[in-house]
This record gives sequence, C-alpha cells and structure tokens, in this order.
Amino acid sequence: MNGKILVSGSIAYDYIMQYEGVFKDAILPEHLDHLNVAFTAKNRVREFGGCGGNIAYSLSLLGEEPLLYGVAGSDFDEYKKWLVKNGININFVGIDKEKLTATAYVLTDKNENQLTIFSPSAIGSVSCEKNLANDDLENIRLAILSPDICERTVRLGRKLVDAGISYFFDPGQMTPHF
Repeated sequence: MNGKILVSGSIAYDYIMQYEGVFKDAILPEHLDHLNVAFTAKNRVREFGGCGGNIAYSLSLLGEEPLLYGVAGSDFDEYKKWLVKNGININFVGIDKEKLTATAYVLTDKNENQLTIFSPSAIGSVSCEKNLANDDLENIRLAILSPDICERTVRLGRKLVDAGISYFFDPGQMTPHF
C-alpha cells in the first residue's frame, strides 16, 4: 500500500529511574492528607520518548517511513538527529525556542509500581505547531493520533476527516482531558 503514516503525539525526553525499595513502605496511610515522601533512585537513564516519538520509532523498525507531527523545544537537536538517523521524517515538528522539550520522570520500585511526573513544556505551544496544508496530506495513507494536547488532536482529526484519511485515535494518558 502506497503512502506514509502520519504520527501525531508527544515528543519528550524520558528519565527512567529505579528505586530499590517499595513505595508503600514510605507512605503512611493515616497521613495521606499530608503526603511528603522522598525516594533515592539507584540509577537514571535518559531515553528519547513521548508517545508520538515512540510510535514513529516503532513504525520505522517495521520498515515504514513515518512522518512525526508535534511540538518540541529548544533542546530538541540531539533527539532530532536520532529521529532522522532512524528514518523518521521530522518536517512537521514545530520548535518552540522559548521552552524545553517535554519531559517525563518515571520512578519504578522493586514491585514494578510507578510514579510519573510529566512536564509538557513545549507541547502546549500551539503557535509553534506546523500547519498541514492539503498538499502535505496527499501522500498520507493513515494517521495515528496519540496523546497530545486536546486542541491539536481535535484540529488534526478534523483535517484528516476532511481529507478522507483514516486514523487511529488513542488518547492514552490524555483520556481525562478529553
């Protein structure tokens, strides 16, 4: 089947850390109204992530040449080089030069429980997103709309419907916002 797959979604740096204990041992249930805990991570690894970035990368591993659509920040250069090296078209990634690329901090305990802090930063920069013209959509056979800001996702979904392009929609962590 001819045509490319457009992938819309978050572009983020992910910091993955491991805690050697169990979170519940540090949390006193009778004091949940005054929660104050600190965990020491035994390591920290930075990965290129975000839902849009991860899906585009996975598609490239399957032999596709995905087009990534989203907004990144002023610190995007290293991630950008990695995406291009892996066959991902970044022509539709807008850059907010005033903000940093989104970041997720994930801490996992020895029982595989997770605490995540997500800082959307540049993702919310609507003025920096690329405008997809009708000619940009001509070679797109399918789109995947993954977690991103609601306004961008809805706008893109309408544009895809108008162009007759089918898409998958997985709001993931953004479900409560929709």
